[in-house]
Amino acid sequence: MIFAENSRGEEFQRIQLGVTFSPAYSYRTLKGDRENWALKLRNEDEIAKFGYSGGLNICFNRNSLFGIESGILYTNMGYRTKKRNLNFGDDVPDHELTIRHVYSYHYIDVPLKARLSTEWQKKVRFSTGIGVITGFLVGFTNTLQIENEKNQTSPLLTENHNRVNLSPIISAGVDYMITSKSFLRVEPVFQYGLVNTIKSEAPISQYLWSMGVNVSYLIGIK
Repeated sequence: MIFAENSRGEEFQRIQLGVTFSPAYSYRTLKGDRENWALKLRNEDEIAKFGYSGGLNICFNRNSLFGIESGILYTNMGYRTKKRNLNFGDDVPDHELTIRHVYSYHYIDVPLKARLSTEWQKKVRFSTGIGVITGFLVGFTNTLQIENEKNQTSPLLTENHNRVNLSPIISAGVDYMITSKSFLRVEPVFQYGLVNTIKSEAPISQYLWSMGVNVSYLIGIK
């Protein structure tokens, strides 16, 4: 099916396929008794880590201003500990190493977003999206980083973690037209997990979140 190209040069496409990648600042929120020693220790010792998400997306457009977006993504999010010094004592003078642990949750994500866009102004338009991501936990790892040594990544048990997470997501950014059927989208994104990643019997609740910049390339196929 061919759609007429308007005076701005774009050609309306009802279905678009694309690839997307998003580097992100990833962390977690802990909830529980403020006097809980484990909660205090974790909040003192843990900081945000680099996370990312990438995969394929598909858009079903009602018209040039409104559409529904979905896809399938691989997402890495979590947190890390602060660097610690390893001191080997007086027997090994002037020999000190730093170590840290990086905890990563690996998800297969299925986003579902409603998207609103403005009309094209030459080759640029503004776009915003709001929706929810359903995440399926496929792995949990601990990477030990030792100064001047190769990183060592080990799988951790997932039995005490909830396997499904729901994360509202909101984004807003700019589309840049490359051809009449394709464009590049750059948008800041934020998502926050609603599901406690740790099963409910634990004294501490943990909710993962991330914020980053999503870069997507989409091309119309119909």
